[in-house]
Amino acid sequence: MQCHLPTERHCTLCLFSILLRIMKKIANIFFVLTLLLGGTSLVSCEKFSFLQGGEGTEQEGGTENNGQTTPAVKTAVLSASTSIIIADGEEEVTFTVMFGDQDVTDSVYLYVDNKRMSSNRFSTDKAGSYKFFASYKGKITNTVVITAANPALYIGLPEDSQPDK
Repeated sequence: MQCHLPTERHCTLCLFSILLRIMKKIANIFFVLTLLLGGTSLVSCEKFSFLQGGEGTEQEGGTENNGQTTPAVKTAVLSASTSIIIADGEEEVTFTVMFGDQDVTDSVYLYVDNKRMSSNRFSTDKAGSYKFFASYKGKITNTVVITAANPALYIGLPEDSQPDK
């Protein structure tokens, strides 16, 4: 680009024009990337959170900020009855999915290590960490990690010799 000044130094107007051209190129690249990615958002939250709205969310109430009301978004939340079980094939964890104050456990698909489960209970005889999530109305819940402890390493409390006291 030729500057209107006779020296090799650019004036502020020329520098602004150069910066504007660079910003337009960056915006065009961003637009093309967005189209190539199918119009999906480039911003993500923890494992497909419900914060983006859609079929699996509901809005009610909200908070007021500078005179505008921002709607509250209910999300489906996966919880477990415990975070550690003994890997003996008998001790189990029970999962619950709540959507706001409504229990929707019977309406979800539960997954362990990306494999669909047949119920909301889990037990194993293999020690390790297992990752669980649920799908509700096509949306993914939070992830819960359950540790299955090796029974050979588990040191339980001795039986109470005087249970009546």
